[in-house]
Amino acid sequence: MREIVRDAAGEHRKSPRLSLGDTSYKFEVFEDTGTGTAFFGLVLFDLAVFCATNLPAIAHDSVLFKNISNDSVAHLVSLYAKSEKQSFIALDEIKKYGESAAATLVEQSVIQLSDEAVLYVKDWRPSRPPVPTQESE
Repeated sequence: MREIVRDAAGEHRKSPRLSLGDTSYKFEVFEDTGTGTAFFGLVLFDLAVFCATNLPAIAHDSVLFKNISNDSVAHLVSLYAKSEKQSFIALDEIKKYGESAAATLVEQSVIQLSDEAVLYVKDWRPSRPPVPTQESE
């Protein structure tokens, strides 16, 4: 875990700690109780398990990245890219993570969804009235 934290955040960042009991567990990051740190620690833990086991793939949805700083997400992108295993991640607004991360994401992406390119034949989003344009006013 320490190696992954160092690669993702540098030497200065403390590693999360997992303590297992007979009937309980604790996963904590010392001296930082922020939401972003908690989500970052969770992703790092997942990546540590992913790298240390025969787990063939990992999937992370965009909700995990919303509270993590853009720089930290950019470092995570490079960790996903270094793995020889399959990583499935969903990210919005990739340009905010920097040119290098955006280029890696575009280069290695298999599918890109948008309002026009939905994953399923049926669009499950609620119907919304069209947004008025200046021409229609």
